[in-house]
Amino acid sequence: MKRLDAEAVTASMLEVLNSLSLPAQNIVAQSYDGASTFVEVVSGVQTRRRSPSNCVGLHIHCCAHRLNLAAVGCISSLKKASELIKQLRLIYGFFSQSVVHAKLGETKELHGLSTSELKRHSDTRWCCQHASCKNARILPPATIDTLNHFAESDDPKDRERRGDSLGILGIIDTLWVFNLCMIEEVLRKCKSLHLLLQSPELDLNAAIVLIKATQGDVSEELDAIERGADTSSCDNVWQSFEALRDDLDLSAPRRRPVGRARRDAAADEAVVYDTPDDYRLKVYAPTLHAVVEELDQASRLPLQGLRAF
Repeated sequence: MKRLDAEAVTASMLEVLNSLSLPAQNIVAQSYDGASTFVEVVSGVQTRRRSPSNCVGLHIHCCAHRLNLAAVGCISSLKKASELIKQLRLIYGFFSQSVVHAKLGETKELHGLSTSELKRHSDTRWCCQHASCKNARILPPATIDTLNHFAESDDPKDRERRGDSLGILGIIDTLWVFNLCMIEEVLRKCKSLHLLLQSPELDLNAAIVLIKATQGDVSEELDAIERGADTSSCDNVWQSFEALRDDLDLSAPRRRPVGRARRDAAADEAVVYDTPDDYRLKVYAPTLHAVVEELDQASRLPLQGLRAF
């Protein structure tokens, strides 16, 4: 195709159908991601594929894409999680510089992490978010050493990198580490569901069952935490958090200066997290609650569309 607009894509699809001797009028459903080229109600591909007199070709939003959007929704709805994702982008950008990346490579070898890399973050791909958080959790000993190297550098060429590294070091405290471990665990919970929904050999019945099972698992986890019961998922988060906190030799969260633009957030910044229950109830539980709501909303329309058959 020379063009990627709705008209060209629709024409290309018809050509393929004709080459396979498949009557276009027999199409009963179409499924795309959320790109306007495909789903726009006036002139998108899904609209062009429908007969003016007979509304055939029911459009169903791609289940896998809705799941990815659920990840974006639950993260963006939580201030701490949203901030962490933005900070991971900042960290990735800093370590993408050739000089910094070369120094990180040397430091990783010293820590035995030569095969691991920081991952570029994606807003709409759940697996990319999981990989980004996972590798950020694995690499901190090497990344911290690299940041300290540039923060302490007297080389005039490192002046800008010195400021950037000091800024990144200033945001890494115990709460940041807990959020990192927590978000990785939440995304890991849905990884198998994401892979199934992206499979070219998708079993729709299995997908529906797994969507419901994932929602149920997260809901049960939330109920258990609110009752004060122990859960394997929460234990995983806490163990990962303690290990990483000790590796980085972090104490209590550092107080960050509150400027005029942040006065509304002052009360939130003043919250202290001293015990496992503080983290479970004030950080992890609200996150799981957001995940439950987003999964329910994201899965409702695709499942309704599938039941229409």
